[in-house]
Amino acid sequence: HESLRTYLTDNGYEQLFDDVCDDIRNGLPQQGTRVTPGKHGISIGLAGLGDSGSKGCFGVYAGYRDEGTYKVSILAQALKWGEDEAFSRLSASVNLSDWPHGGHVLSFNSREEWEEARPPVLKFVKTVIPKRNEQRNDEHKDG
Repeated sequence: HESLRTYLTDNGYEQLFDDVCDDIRNGLPQQGTRVTPGKHGISIGLAGLGDSGSKGCFGVYAGYRDEGTYKVSILAQALKWGEDEAFSRLSASVNLSDWPHGGHVLSFNSREEWEEARPPVLKFVKTVIPKRNEQRNDEHKDG
Protein backbone atom coordinates (compact mmCIF):
# COMPACT_ATOMS: atom_id res chain seq x y z
CA HIS A 1 0.00 0.00 0.00
CA GLU A 2 2.86 2.36 0.86
CA SER A 3 4.58 1.76 -2.47
CA LEU A 4 1.34 2.61 -4.30
CA ARG A 5 0.99 5.82 -2.24
CA THR A 6 4.59 6.78 -3.02
CA TYR A 7 4.09 6.05 -6.72
CA LEU A 8 0.87 8.14 -6.86
CA THR A 9 2.41 11.07 -4.99
CA ASP A 10 5.69 11.05 -6.92
CA ASN A 11 3.83 11.08 -10.23
CA GLY A 12 1.18 13.64 -9.27
CA TYR A 13 -1.69 11.16 -9.60
CA GLU A 14 -2.79 11.14 -5.97
CA GLN A 15 -5.69 13.64 -5.88
CA LEU A 16 -7.70 12.52 -8.90
CA PHE A 17 -6.91 8.84 -8.22
CA ASP A 18 -8.25 9.16 -4.65
CA ASP A 19 -11.36 11.01 -5.83
CA VAL A 20 -12.17 8.35 -8.45
CA CYS A 21 -11.62 5.57 -5.89
CA ASP A 22 -13.86 7.36 -3.38
CA ASP A 23 -16.57 7.87 -6.01
CA ILE A 24 -16.65 4.17 -6.86
CA ARG A 25 -16.27 2.99 -3.25
CA ASN A 26 -19.18 5.22 -2.18
CA GLY A 27 -21.42 3.41 -4.68
CA LEU A 28 -20.63 0.07 -3.04
CA PRO A 29 -21.54 -1.30 0.38
CA GLN A 30 -19.02 -0.95 3.20
CA GLN A 31 -19.37 -4.62 4.05
CA GLY A 32 -18.15 -7.31 1.70
CA THR A 33 -16.09 -4.89 -0.41
CA ARG A 34 -12.39 -5.57 -0.58
CA VAL A 35 -9.84 -3.09 -1.92
CA THR A 36 -6.52 -4.60 -2.97
CA PRO A 37 -3.65 -2.26 -3.81
CA GLY A 38 -1.27 -3.07 -6.64
CA LYS A 39 1.67 -1.32 -8.28
CA HIS A 40 -0.34 1.20 -10.36
CA GLY A 41 -3.74 1.13 -8.69
CA ILE A 42 -6.31 -0.85 -6.81
CA SER A 43 -8.78 -3.59 -7.56
CA ILE A 44 -12.15 -3.57 -5.89
CA GLY A 45 -13.82 -6.89 -5.21
CA LEU A 46 -17.22 -7.80 -3.85
CA ALA A 47 -18.03 -10.95 -1.96
CA GLY A 48 -21.05 -13.01 -2.86
CA LEU A 49 -23.04 -14.45 0.03
CA GLY A 50 -21.27 -17.25 1.81
CA ASP A 51 -18.14 -16.39 -0.16
CA SER A 52 -15.09 -15.80 1.90
CA GLY A 53 -13.30 -14.55 -1.19
CA SER A 54 -14.24 -11.49 -3.15
CA LYS A 55 -14.72 -11.40 -6.89
CA GLY A 56 -12.94 -8.62 -8.75
CA CYS A 57 -15.46 -6.10 -10.07
CA PHE A 58 -13.68 -2.80 -10.68
CA GLY A 59 -10.19 -1.38 -10.81
CA VAL A 60 -8.78 2.13 -10.68
CA TYR A 61 -5.31 2.72 -12.10
CA ALA A 62 -3.01 5.67 -12.74
CA GLY A 63 -0.24 5.62 -15.32
CA TYR A 64 -0.75 1.91 -16.05
CA ARG A 65 0.65 1.34 -19.56
CA ASP A 66 0.11 5.04 -20.42
CA GLU A 67 1.79 7.88 -18.56
CA GLY A 68 -0.66 10.56 -17.44
CA THR A 69 -3.68 8.35 -18.03
CA TYR A 70 -6.18 7.08 -15.49
CA LYS A 71 -8.19 3.93 -16.03
CA VAL A 72 -11.33 2.48 -14.50
CA SER A 73 -11.77 -1.18 -15.34
CA ILE A 74 -15.11 -2.95 -15.30
CA LEU A 75 -14.40 -6.64 -14.87
CA ALA A 76 -16.41 -9.66 -15.95
CA GLN A 77 -18.01 -10.14 -12.51
CA ALA A 78 -19.33 -6.57 -12.52
CA LEU A 79 -20.74 -7.13 -16.01
CA LYS A 80 -22.41 -10.33 -14.81
CA TRP A 81 -24.00 -8.59 -11.80
CA GLY A 82 -24.59 -5.20 -13.42
CA GLU A 83 -27.71 -4.23 -15.35
CA ASP A 84 -27.40 -4.70 -19.10
CA GLU A 85 -29.36 -1.51 -19.66
CA ALA A 86 -27.02 0.49 -17.40
CA PHE A 87 -24.03 -1.00 -19.21
CA SER A 88 -25.55 -0.09 -22.59
CA ARG A 89 -26.03 3.48 -21.36
CA LEU A 90 -22.46 3.50 -20.08
CA SER A 91 -20.95 2.22 -23.32
CA ALA A 92 -23.06 4.70 -25.32
CA SER A 93 -21.84 7.65 -23.27
CA VAL A 94 -18.16 6.85 -22.64
CA ASN A 95 -15.44 5.34 -24.77
CA LEU A 96 -14.73 1.84 -23.44
CA SER A 97 -11.96 -0.44 -24.70
CA ASP A 98 -11.34 -4.09 -24.05
CA TRP A 99 -9.37 -4.61 -20.83
CA PRO A 100 -6.56 -7.12 -21.36
CA HIS A 101 -7.49 -8.79 -18.04
CA GLY A 102 -11.12 -9.33 -19.12
CA GLY A 103 -14.02 -6.90 -19.21
CA HIS A 104 -13.75 -3.28 -20.32
CA VAL A 105 -11.82 -0.17 -19.42
CA LEU A 106 -12.46 3.55 -19.50
CA SER A 107 -9.35 5.72 -19.95
CA PHE A 108 -9.21 9.44 -19.18
CA ASN A 109 -6.53 12.08 -18.71
CA SER A 110 -8.09 14.83 -16.61
CA ARG A 111 -10.56 15.71 -13.90
CA GLU A 112 -12.83 17.25 -16.57
CA GLU A 113 -12.93 13.96 -18.46
CA TRP A 114 -13.71 12.07 -15.23
CA GLU A 115 -16.49 14.53 -14.32
CA GLU A 116 -18.05 13.84 -17.71
CA ALA A 117 -17.77 10.04 -17.40
CA ARG A 118 -18.58 9.93 -13.69
CA PRO A 119 -22.44 9.92 -13.77
CA PRO A 120 -22.84 6.93 -16.16
CA VAL A 121 -19.96 5.04 -14.46
CA LEU A 122 -21.44 5.51 -10.99
CA LYS A 123 -24.92 4.69 -12.26
CA PHE A 124 -23.55 1.38 -13.53
CA VAL A 125 -21.61 0.73 -10.28
CA LYS A 126 -24.84 1.11 -8.29
CA THR A 127 -26.68 -1.49 -10.42
CA VAL A 128 -24.19 -4.22 -9.47
CA ILE A 129 -25.35 -4.44 -5.84
CA PRO A 130 -29.06 -5.30 -6.23
CA LYS A 131 -28.21 -7.96 -8.81
CA ARG A 132 -25.52 -9.42 -6.56
CA ASN A 133 -27.94 -9.40 -3.63
CA GLU A 134 -30.56 -11.21 -5.74
CA GLN A 135 -28.00 -13.85 -6.63
CA ARG A 136 -27.02 -14.15 -2.98
CA ASN A 137 -30.66 -14.67 -2.01
CA ASP A 138 -31.12 -17.26 -4.76
CA GLU A 139 -28.05 -19.13 -3.49
CA HIS A 140 -29.61 -19.12 -0.03
CA LYS A 141 -32.95 -20.47 -1.31
CA ASP A 142 -31.22 -23.31 -3.17
CA GLY A 143 -29.14 -24.23 -0.13
